[in-house]
Amino acid sequence: MSMRINELTVTITNLNNDKRRLEADLANLQAELEEALSAKRAAEDRADRTQMELNRLAEELQQVRHCLQWDVIWPCLVLGRVQQLTGRIGGTIGTA
Repeated sequence: MSMRINELTVTITNLNNDKRRLEADLANLQAELEEALSAKRAAEDRADRTQMELNRLAEELQQVRHCLQWDVIWPCLVLGRVQQLTGRIGGTIGTA
């Protein structure tokens, strides 16, 4: 009987040690999980800020392209109109 009690006592002690080890492992895993979630949130925040900056720069680029196109198109339109008028004036002068 005493030998059985000793065996059960050893078993209980081993189980308690295993339980403490598992609880410590669980606590470490929970800490790692919290750290990973925090890092994920920080990365998402950085990604959001980067996307907002990208959108702002894309809009700015679009405005610059529009201005550049207008700066190129407008003089061409004016030059074309001047050439038309010059041609008309030249034609009018030549027929007069």
